[in-house]
Amino acid sequence: MGWIPVGLAAIAAYLTRSNTSGVLFWLAVSSGVLAFWSYGIMHNRPYASATKRRDAAVARLRADGMSEEEIHASGLNRVAITDEDAQLAPDWAAQLNMVASLGSVVALTWAIIKVL
Repeated sequence: MGWIPVGLAAIAAYLTRSNTSGVLFWLAVSSGVLAFWSYGIMHNRPYASATKRRDAAVARLRADGMSEEEIHASGLNRVAITDEDAQLAPDWAAQLNMVASLGSVVALTWAIIKVL
């Protein structure tokens, strides 16, 4: 789910930094860390696949004698993640990210209720 649950968890941790029990603070911190870690896994595998495909295409163009300017003009200087690449993200990481996202929302809701 991206950076949103990490941000929500950071806000919840900030709001509960002086909480006497610390349970809510550590729930927010652990949810944020888990969301960040699982998002990294879901991003890195597709990105590695797209990078490998782009590097192979650039190598073919160089072997065909294209100049660096022509390769740059072709748009291959950027990595484009396709739908097929996105399917390489493991399901367990997506499920873990969903749990962390829900934990972030719960922690933020709980923190707002405690602050009010």
